[in-house]
Amino acid sequence: MYIDNGAFGKHPFTLKEDAPDEIQIWQAQMSLWIEQDMAVAIARCNEERASELAKQGKSDHLWVAYLPVSCLIRLSIDNKLGKGGGSNLMSDGFAISFTGIQNDDKMFMVPLALDLVVEEASVMRLLDKICGVGFYTPIGVSYRAIKANPLQEDFIYGDQPVVQLRIELEAYYVRKIFEP
Repeated sequence: MYIDNGAFGKHPFTLKEDAPDEIQIWQAQMSLWIEQDMAVAIARCNEERASELAKQGKSDHLWVAYLPVSCLIRLSIDNKLGKGGGSNLMSDGFAISFTGIQNDDKMFMVPLALDLVVEEASVMRLLDKICGVGFYTPIGVSYRAIKANPLQEDFIYGDQPVVQLRIELEAYYVRKIFEP
C-alpha cells in the first residue's frame, strides 16, 4: 500500500535538541502503541485479501491494485496522552463523541482520526479489524468517492471503486495498566 510521508506523526520533542523528560517519553510510547495498532489492523485487512487471492492461484494480484486498503494518508492523535502529546493534529478538530466517555481516575480516552484510501466494499471489513486490535470505538465515519483514473497517473488503485475514508475513533486505556 501507499503511505503518505508523515502519515504517522512525530512527537514534538523530536524537533528539539533537549533530552525529553519522562512525560514526553511516555507520550511517545503511547503514540507508538496506537500507531502499531492501526498498522496491524490495516495489515490484517490487506493480508486477509492476499491470502484469499493466493488460495485462488492469483499470485499476480498480490499488490496494491487488488488489496482493500490502498493508502494510509494520516493518523491523527489528539493532545490527550497526559499533558499533551498528540501528533498530526487536525485544524478542524476531532469529532464530538456520542459515547459520553470522559477521562476519570480509572480510564482515559484519546480521540483519533484515520484517513485512508479504501475499496468502497471493504469499509466495514477495515472497521472490524480496527475494533479487533484494541479498545477502539468508531464515533464517526465519512467518505468521498475518488474519481476513476483509467490512466492511473498518480496512484494505482485498481478496478474497484475506492473512497477517501476518515474514521474518527476513541481509544480507551485503563490507568492502572498504562500510567505506571
